[in-house]
Order: sequence, then structure tokens, then C-alpha cells
Amino acid sequence: MLNKIFLTGFMAAGKSTIAKTLSSYLNFKLVDTDKEIENLTNLKIHTIFLKIGEHFFREQETKILKKLKKEKSLIVATGGGFFLRNKNIKIAKKLGTIVFLKADLKTCLKRSINKKRPLLENKSQEELEILFKEREKRYLKFADFVVLNNETPEVCVKNILKLINK
Repeated sequence: MLNKIFLTGFMAAGKSTIAKTLSSYLNFKLVDTDKEIENLTNLKIHTIFLKIGEHFFREQETKILKKLKKEKSLIVATGGGFFLRNKNIKIAKKLGTIVFLKADLKTCLKRSINKKRPLLENKSQEELEILFKEREKRYLKFADFVVLNNETPEVCVKNILKLINK
């Protein structure tokens, strides 16, 4: 059985929701990197992006990833840009398995309504499509598995388990 499973995907692809369901199913500890950063900095993600900047936020992601090295039996819900840093990819690959939760842009945007997502604010539809395509291309490049997340969390989790248990 796997030691650590990292869930990645675009903003609102369902990483946190699927991570909760998967961790419960496997009885693994759940780590949500965005929540960890909020706890570590005592600031909301939105505030960090606005007042301190994305670079600081990305540094915190790497810091949290390094702390996970000694942990066992983890499901890690990462932020949508967590794997923009090559060093995060290298570390995560050594520690466990990366699962890309694939959802289309329309679904992600629908799930994002009424949520503060700094990278979605003040962007045109065209800019969002470009960001989505760039990120999706990157996720596909480094993910160990790709799972569609367009059904219930339980169905998605069962699909993840089928893939990782082969």
C-alpha cells in the first residue's frame, strides 16, 4: 500500500473534498496544504496573496512539503499551483504518488462561485482558459495517475483506489 498520496488539480477540482473522503476510507491522516499555510502564518490565503505575494505563498508550500517527509500514511490535498515548483514535484515523487484530479474549467469555475480565489479574480474568460490549459498540461506531465472528478466523491475515490492498487 502507498505511504503518501498527493492530490493535485486546478482550483476547485475537488482536491480537498476528495482528500477528506479518501483519508477516511484508507484511515490515513489528512493534510490540506492551504489550511496548513493558514495555520502556519495565521493569515487567510487571500490575504497572503494580496499583502505578501504569491512567491511567499509558494515558499510556504515547499516548507510544508519538507515537513511531511517523516510522516506516514498521508493524503495530501495540495493547492492548484503547488506543483508549479519543480522542487515540489521532485520531493513529492520521492515521498509518494501524485494523482491529478481532472475537472473541466466550467466545473471548476462553478465550484468557485462565492469563494475567494486570488488567482481567479480580475481575470477574463480568455485568461482563465489560458491558465487552465497551462496548468493542465503541467499536471499531465508529472502525475502518476489521472482521475476524472465529475461524479460523487465516493465514485472518484473508488476510481483512485482502483488505479493505485493495480
